[in-house]
Amino acid sequence: MDPVTLAVNEVRRVLDLGCGAGRDAPEFARLGYKVTGLDLERNHPSSASLAPR
Repeated sequence: MDPVTLAVNEVRRVLDLGCGAGRDAPEFARLGYKVTGLDLERNHPSSASLAPR
């Protein structure tokens, strides 16, 4: 396997920009990714921080 493919396959982190309430984070986590969500909109509830880690 070439190094680029190996590096891509080893990445297990997702940065969810504009995550809102974190709707997509549980699915990424279920697939084995470590998810970090970031949303600059202040009107979104902070329920994303309550999702299982």
